Amino acid sequence: TMSINEEAKGEEIFIESKNVPPHESNNAIVDTKEIEYSTYDGCCMCFLGIILFPTLVFPIIAFNGLFQIQPNKAAVIKLFGEYKGIVKTPGYHWINPFAEITVVSLRQNSLDGNIMYVNDKRGNPIEIGMVAVWRVINPAAAIFQVENYRSFIYLQSESALRQLATTYAYDHAGDENEVTLLKGMNQVNDYLLKEINERIKMSGVIFDEARINHLKYSEEVSAIMLKRQQAESVNAARKKIVEGGASKSEKA
Repeated sequence: TMSINEEAKGEEIFIESKNVPPHESNNAIVDTKEIEYSTYDGCCMCFLGIILFPTLVFPIIAFNGLFQIQPNKAAVIKLFGEYKGIVKTPGYHWINPFAEITVVSLRQNSLDGNIMYVNDKRGNPIEIGMVAVWRVINPAAAIFQVENYRSFIYLQSESALRQLATTYAYDHAGDENEVTLLKGMNQVNDYLLKEINERIKMSGVIFDEARINHLKYSEEVSAIMLKRQQAESVNAARKKIVEGGASKSEKA
């Protein structure tokens, strides 16, 4: 059976990143639209190889062209360096024995990012982390458009999270209608998901879900920020008391 270059598996690659804009390259863009590649039934070719075994030549060629595809996986086919198409149909297949095959998983994957130390919109140091669910939707783009799509999406998701932290404040300061990281979680998560997908759209990967799972002030300022929040709560309560007293006076 011909060798198959399975996608890289192993420990997750953690990359310390800064705000990195979406990748732009002057290199020629490979046409990575999905092309269904025609194959032959692997069992038939195997049987034919056994029958013609005495000739020796045909069996070697036949067996080298055999490969299998599991459910929710795809094989990207290259022949002499040229992209030929994709095989998604599960089963046993036979193709040109000189073709190169790279198998890409189409299954759901999870991403649990590192906790990052960043400054929010007002410059307050905070700790923030995220979890996400992603999958490959275009295997050819994942192989040809980026060097390593796993490390690429990890880097871009961290970059998007940093961008998110500088766009919103940790908590509101007087304006209760302000969308913040702490009080506007739904809007913040929607922004994060949109920002990540915008950055990685060329890689053939899509994020189905992205949300913040860790958020707090940094240890060195947490005590100070707690006192400030308590003071703001006291001031807000006093303001409501004054407004209530003024309202009663007007009615009297």
